[in-house]
Amino acid sequence: MDKDTQATLHHRRLGRVDRMTAGGRLEDMVRLFRSLAQSKRPEYFIMIGATSYGPEKIGNLARELSIED
Repeated sequence: MDKDTQATLHHRRLGRVDRMTAGGRLEDMVRLFRSLAQSKRPEYFIMIGATSYGPEKIGNLARELSIED
């Protein structure tokens, strides 16, 4: 996996189906996630294939891939 891996950003909605909000390069999805208000981040996750990454794992991915704000 690298910064150019294809990923999608999803919004988790209580009582409803999760909604994909954006798709593209992993680096762009991490930057988009980080642009969200801190209080909203727990409502979002990134999917790479069938694997889901929540806020903590997204932070780890950003560090591993040297994605800065």
